[in-house]
Amino acid sequence: MSDLISRQKAIEGVRELFSMWDCYCDELSIVGMLNGSPSAEPERKKGKWQRRKGSDCWECSQCHAVLENDDLGMHNFYFCYHCGADMSGGE
Repeated sequence: MSDLISRQKAIEGVRELFSMWDCYCDELSIVGMLNGSPSAEPERKKGKWQRRKGSDCWECSQCHAVLENDDLGMHNFYFCYHCGADMSGGE
């Protein structure tokens, strides 16, 4: 499993280390700062399947991807096939 971090936060941290007291920073200082950086893994969007008005189909509340009634009966759509939103809990 990879540990994603914010590139901008890492750059800011390195600049902070090098600017402190005009000091010498070694590899261990930089690695320690990067290890302490928070993960930047994005949070999954949440959505729900909504019946499209005047139609026999459903759409994602996030991206409006469309599903026909036949598709819903044949598959388990716990996530939107288009945007990846988690459809189990609503918005």
